[in-house]
Amino acid sequence: MTHISDNLHIGQAPTGIAPQIAGGRGFGPVGRTYVYDIVPLALNASAIAASQSPGSAALTLSAGTGVTAVVVNGQTRYTFDVPRTVTITSGGVDTGINFLVRGFDTYGNAMSEAITGASSTIATGKKAFMSVISITPSGAVASTVTAGTSDVFGLPVALVDAGYIASVKWNETLTTDAGTFVAADNTSPATTTTGDVRGTYKPSANASNGVRRLVILVALSSLNIGTAQTVVGVLGQPQV
Repeated sequence: MTHISDNLHIGQAPTGIAPQIAGGRGFGPVGRTYVYDIVPLALNASAIAASQSPGSAALTLSAGTGVTAVVVNGQTRYTFDVPRTVTITSGGVDTGINFLVRGFDTYGNAMSEAITGASSTIATGKKAFMSVISITPSGAVASTVTAGTSDVFGLPVALVDAGYIASVKWNETLTTDAGTFVAADNTSPATTTTGDVRGTYKPSANASNGVRRLVILVALSSLNIGTAQTVVGVLGQPQV
């Protein structure tokens, strides 16, 4: 009996996530494995906003170490080396304030997240941004504040279960890394307070330094995609 099969590719469209069916930057073939290989630069608590006292105004963003300022259609995007979550470091009590972070994900889709401020410490977001364009507090910041990057990295495909991670290696060791995996948030529609639509991973130890390599072997199951939700199954819910 003759059997003919082909590979399913998921690619990027210039706007939105829904049309990402073929071509461009994206995923393929589905039904095999994908090697996610990154060497993240050192995290930086002030990578996108140096220490300042903005009151209730938007933070003044700047490109610190590990961040590149790129102008796209007249808009400055503060772009990271790899998709990673944003941190807000408060010098005072900002627990009653939400910092609205707006930017783009690794596929160029617009996204936003409301990060609840902390009390004289660091608040870490749940969504992995590739670039940030603005950070605006919902009220007056108590003291000083900075914004930067964390060692929580965004995954390139929606992983709804840890079982789809075939292998994780970190810091040049054969031992499987026992880091923190957060599954893709499949809430529909996504909001500014839901989690990352593809999921995140934080290595167990040893901070990123531009040398340590994270290698994740991801199983791209064609069964998990389904017949009617191809794009959502692979790339997650549309960003908000």
